[in-house]
Amino acid sequence: SGKKVLTFFQARPDKNQLLVQREVGWRDASTFSGFCTVHDSVFSPLAPAPFASRPEQRFLLAYRAICHEVYQKSAALKALPIYSDLIDRGTPQVEQLQYQDMMRTFTAGVSSGLTSARTFKAEMDCELLARDFGKFSWLTITFSGPLSVVSTGAVTPNLDFEGREIQPLHDLNKDVQPLFVGTAVTDDGGAIVLGWRPEHDAPKKFIASLQ
Repeated sequence: SGKKVLTFFQARPDKNQLLVQREVGWRDASTFSGFCTVHDSVFSPLAPAPFASRPEQRFLLAYRAICHEVYQKSAALKALPIYSDLIDRGTPQVEQLQYQDMMRTFTAGVSSGLTSARTFKAEMDCELLARDFGKFSWLTITFSGPLSVVSTGAVTPNLDFEGREIQPLHDLNKDVQPLFVGTAVTDDGGAIVLGWRPEHDAPKKFIASLQ
């Protein structure tokens, strides 16, 4: 309605434990405050010109995705100690032990994910500075009509569309293989851009299953 959009980000479950979209201003929904104004200009090839699936544009969508992952995971890791102190207040001792065990597992996962995301970002920092945009495989899906759903992120698919495991996520000693996701406005509609390292089997299998 007006200049409002709906988002699942930071949404709370309802009484049926289903995530309910919440209404926010479109600027709040689309602004990623991980960069200052000067450094945010690195993404200028993505706007205002329509997306044309140029190598630099595809790379920048993936780069924004990994920067967003680092930003969100860093914030989560800083907040977890506070959350850990509050989550089990007023509960029986048995439940307290369960909550704290859950928080330790979750913290280890976030910490491992942040380390992995920072490693990928460091690699992509070098590629950005060298303008080396050729170290990814891409699938660009275009469609006509208004771009009504937007998203970005570096997801780690563990199952393909047939339900087959393509990478384990429970073993923190194994390196994860991300799939970079971004959306963009084109001349006659929109595009979903999926990127991955060609040497990574997990996202490659996921894309093959999708196709």
